[in-house]
Amino acid sequence: MGGFIIKPQMRQSPRIYDDTFLWKESQDELNIYIMINHRLSLWCWLQCKDIFNRKHSIIFIDEHADAREWFNGEELQLKKILKDFKVLRDYETYNSFQCANANKCIDDREKRPCIIWDNFIYLVVQEKLFKHYYLHSPAFQWDINKEMNSNPEKFDVYEKRINMIKHLESNIIQSNDKCIVDIDLDFFDKIKNKDELLQNIFKTVKKYSKSISCITIALTDSPSDTLWNCRQNQLKIIKRILEIDIPILIIKS
Repeated sequence: MGGFIIKPQMRQSPRIYDDTFLWKESQDELNIYIMINHRLSLWCWLQCKDIFNRKHSIIFIDEHADAREWFNGEELQLKKILKDFKVLRDYETYNSFQCANANKCIDDREKRPCIIWDNFIYLVVQEKLFKHYYLHSPAFQWDINKEMNSNPEKFDVYEKRINMIKHLESNIIQSNDKCIVDIDLDFFDKIKNKDELLQNIFKTVKKYSKSISCITIALTDSPSDTLWNCRQNQLKIIKRILEIDIPILIIKS
């Protein structure tokens, strides 16, 4: 059984940093989290048992790298986080690190969370949170590769999609029963047979679920975006394969 940690809510003028909802479902030792974007993925990973023993590996599947280096306004706060990373396990503390908005195109009401969807991978690399990083993304540049100790694998699904499932299975096996899988649904947007690949990926995740500690899934688009109906349909597929209880539709306008 599952439930909402953050209940779905419509906001009149939502910010792209707002935590619109967060679903958690536990299946034996596996925890599954579903959210709008990846801002809370790191918080979810930190709920895993023994996450700080550096034996977990991350399998990251995303259209984007989410590994942006820090803006000048973020550096001071993010360095504070790295001095005591464990405090981020608390949701209120996780959100308490606030930065000035660096993007002048966004009305961010002056402050925003320092940990957002495009910098959390860079942050966990600095912390050396994971033993291995398996990075499946068409993003053309991974500046963080040079800082990793584990020879991260950049895998372009658009060129080698036939091998995607083979690579995914190999990643999970190599993780040696300490694995976190993070999937952003925008990964499938430019793929012709997107539903087929989505099904195969989640069937593989289901097959090896006893080797996975945590799955985090980001829908990416907000209810006001044009892809929201597509996201709801993708979520129906995921719900069926993973046998989770999350309601469809999540949010009604």
